[in-house]
Amino acid sequence: MTSFLRAQDANFNLGAACSPLPGRLLLAACLILALSACAPAGGSATQDDASPPLPWPTDGSGHGGIRTSAWIMNTFGQYQGAATPDTTYLHDGIDFLAPNGTPIYALQTGRVRHLDEAVEYYKYIVIEDESAPGFGWSYAHVDNFRFRTGDRVRQGQQIASISFQGMEHVHLSRVTPAPGGAWSDVYGLISLDSTAYFTYDDDEAPAFDPPLRYFSGDSGARFAAGQPTVVAGRVEVVAGIRDGGADAHDPVWGVGDRLAVARVEVEIAGATGVIWRGVAFDGGTLRIRLGPTREADVERALTVYRFPGEVVPGDPSIGDRTFSYYELMRRSRSGRTGEPAVEERDFYWDTEEKRDGVPLYPDGLYSIIVIAVDAAGNESELRETVEVRNV
Repeated sequence: MTSFLRAQDANFNLGAACSPLPGRLLLAACLILALSACAPAGGSATQDDASPPLPWPTDGSGHGGIRTSAWIMNTFGQYQGAATPDTTYLHDGIDFLAPNGTPIYALQTGRVRHLDEAVEYYKYIVIEDESAPGFGWSYAHVDNFRFRTGDRVRQGQQIASISFQGMEHVHLSRVTPAPGGAWSDVYGLISLDSTAYFTYDDDEAPAFDPPLRYFSGDSGARFAAGQPTVVAGRVEVVAGIRDGGADAHDPVWGVGDRLAVARVEVEIAGATGVIWRGVAFDGGTLRIRLGPTREADVERALTVYRFPGEVVPGDPSIGDRTFSYYELMRRSRSGRTGEPAVEERDFYWDTEEKRDGVPLYPDGLYSIIVIAVDAAGNESELRETVEVRNV
């Protein structure tokens, strides 16, 4: 099925942020930013004109052949968390898995704007692009730096090597300073979608975890599953989705195929045709910025995703072939783009909604159609019937 919203610029700019670093950075929360332009300190950023595809950061020779030595574990906007909701956050970059000591190379020619060596295993370096002033790359979980702040770095030069305790990887983020922010201030940087800059060996369409799950927007209780499920009032709809691909099959750790998709589109159709359609998730519109509290991080992450423990039984921590549970109705119902959606509390499908006094969703059967698209353009569709019974 052709993606019905792919050509439309009608995104609701839903987003959230993550704090991938410990200590003073782990306390940072994530703010949803819906920015039409991101400006560096002291002026306006030029257009981000980095030309994809770029070599992977573990590939100093250029393009191709890198899958034998590095793998992708987490992508931009992906759900992260452990056994309790207060551990929830969104991933603000891409994790390339490779052993400690693996050389890391500059993706583009630029100048080192910041180097942080304060926390072992969480050291990072930020390099501003020469070709796109105001935009750059942050490389985290690295050590043995070859350059210092202010140095010019050419594309393909080794800048550091991987150093992490646990699942060894480099965390790569596409960043720009927020208005009034600075390269040296972790709280002043905004992370942008980094997925589209690289090529992937991926001919697998995203996978769903059927059926859809339905929750009351008032009580939070789950509607009993049925054939079809019967819903009423304000309804939250949740879809389990994950993405794989050859680059996501890690042979060392045995964990993979759990990446975020690039885009999730939804429509509600009745007997007379489509009644509502929208974008539930679009990684390309996310703007992620570290904020002041961990609580804000959790709240905003759970605007995009449902805590897995509320959806599936057992341990909800992340592992192999783990699904993320996308909140399909959590969009700006006002229709105005550019709003921080977390500030609007009416994130639901209102089955009692009326237009000019006429119910939009009179009692009866409706189709919920969900389309998931990954970074390589592969797409899957899940179609399900639900019954509205308000009387």
